[in-house]
Amino acid sequence: MSHFEPALARSRLIKAALGVALGLVVSTGGALAQEATTSSGWLVTHFSQVRMIAAADGAAADGTLRIGFHARLDPGWHLYWRTPGETGLPTQFDFSASQNVADVAIDWPTPTRASLLGYNAWVYADEVVLPMTVWVADPTQPVRIEAAGVYAICKEICTFHNETFILDLPGRATAATPYAALIARFDARVPSKTAGGPLDVTWISATDAQVTLELRSAAPMVGVDAAVEGPLEMAFGVPVVTYGADRRSAVMGIPMELVGTKRPNRLDLVVTVMDGDRAVERRRVVSAAR
Repeated sequence: MSHFEPALARSRLIKAALGVALGLVVSTGGALAQEATTSSGWLVTHFSQVRMIAAADGAAADGTLRIGFHARLDPGWHLYWRTPGETGLPTQFDFSASQNVADVAIDWPTPTRASLLGYNAWVYADEVVLPMTVWVADPTQPVRIEAAGVYAICKEICTFHNETFILDLPGRATAATPYAALIARFDARVPSKTAGGPLDVTWISATDAQVTLELRSAAPMVGVDAAVEGPLEMAFGVPVVTYGADRRSAVMGIPMELVGTKRPNRLDLVVTVMDGDRAVERRRVVSAAR
């Protein structure tokens, strides 16, 4: 029932360096005060504040409801993306204990590349909302959203969290909440999945050692980067970028290496390309030429 988002997010989970060199603290299921039916209330630590919020006080006419996981982090602390990169723990949620909920999908705002002990990671810093769409089974009935979150918040140490956030809402929506604008602000940071936009990936190919992207941009590119998600057997490095003369086109070469036992013949790739405040996401199955 729940859209658990585990598929690509498990890649290269926690390297030993996190636990040994950084140390770790584990948090499990602290009690949450009910701020209102449209907010779970803040879960507060010395370095973070997190909560679940809703954009409306019930489901829309089409049976959907927008919610979001809201995190505020002290300077230097970060939360991991759905695929953490070479190190870290993917942020995940399980909604299977919810009531009157048919499905949930998470929209992921564009992350930032960070380096942790020499490993590349994809993270969120300062503040982020992970917008989500909830499909309500029966919009005329109350909805209980019970989100079991598993995530890590890191700096010199990593704190690992297993928390439950609850929203209790009536049937159909009657009004937007004070959180609607906040969720919409981070909605705007979710990479576009529409082809032909002002920043676009026009070609994706792969050899046995590299993924190649060809890019086109309506405006000169400033500093393009890319996150590649793929089979667990493969790891993806930092892109090497060659810009066209006017920086409206570019070719990215992304190193790829085998970290598993068997190299797949075909790669199911999700590529997120970002340049300043613009980002696009493309999914493509390519042959791994040898």
